[in-house]
Amino acid sequence: AKARFEHDWGEQGPIPFTISIGVAPCFKDDAAIEYALKRADRALYDAKQDGRNRVKVWSRMPEAKASGEVRAAG
Repeated sequence: AKARFEHDWGEQGPIPFTISIGVAPCFKDDAAIEYALKRADRALYDAKQDGRNRVKVWSRMPEAKASGEVRAAG
């Protein structure tokens, strides 16, 4: 999802920020949760590389990078 967020910190005024999220599955045959975390981290890296402020879903296809970009007007 893509949206513009601001938080009013008082005297400093509103500060805009963005959020990038990497999403990945946890498979039953994973030996440890770290495998799912590495997949999610890869998707997060791809989200930031592609312009930040977006959600990317990990893809099993190595050449596809993370797939399933989700964006909303903001």
